[in-house]
Amino acid sequence: MTVRQLLESFPLAVIGVDCERRVALWNAAAERLLGWSAADVVGKPDPSVPLEVEAEHKTMWEAAFRGETAMQRESARITRDGTLLDVEITAASDDSLALMFLSDVTERRAEEDRLAERENQLRLMLEQLPAIIATYDDNLVFTSAQGAGLRALGVDASAFVGVALPDLIARAGGDGDAPGKPRVGYGNTRVRYLPYFVISLRHLQSRPRRSDAVHSGSRRSSTQSTLSHDTSELLRP
Repeated sequence: MTVRQLLESFPLAVIGVDCERRVALWNAAAERLLGWSAADVVGKPDPSVPLEVEAEHKTMWEAAFRGETAMQRESARITRDGTLLDVEITAASDDSLALMFLSDVTERRAEEDRLAERENQLRLMLEQLPAIIATYDDNLVFTSAQGAGLRALGVDASAFVGVALPDLIARAGGDGDAPGKPRVGYGNTRVRYLPYFVISLRHLQSRPRRSDAVHSGSRRSSTQSTLSHDTSELLRP
């Protein structure tokens, strides 16, 4: 099988553009993805390149003919029926052609947008909760804090960020006026009964291998045990 035959049968859309920026290769996958047949486009400029990315397309074409290492980027292409697609393009050269390998990522991009929107809605909701919502890393060091609980207590997120969870718990101590009732300190602020639950979520960028309720290491286990025993008193309304 020749290289040309391999490209013709390649599962990704492959478009080969010559030194005059005219289509010389348009494989079957490109026909399926973009709607034009090879007979419609060979010898002509690539009709799938939208005007707004034409300069980008030219830059990739020039780089391929200069023999630069294959590059990959996200771009856009338009189909014969006018549908705009989000595509991932890998550009390379076989000396006589600048080759563009196109992968349709429209659905993936749409899903990413939906996830981003849901995350934004969640953040807005958490900001309104009468609580302090905190994230922490694998070392139990707080990485963020938010929520209406911060405003209610008059404290800033910086009172949490960078502080280890065991150190925060250690700030709690007995109160002479109310024996056995813990207090927690935030800088110069002392709160006898913290009127909010502190909900600790694992850092969103961390991908835990176990349930968030299971922690490895004696320090983590000890801290979690302390939390489960003490937070009902320390953080309960």
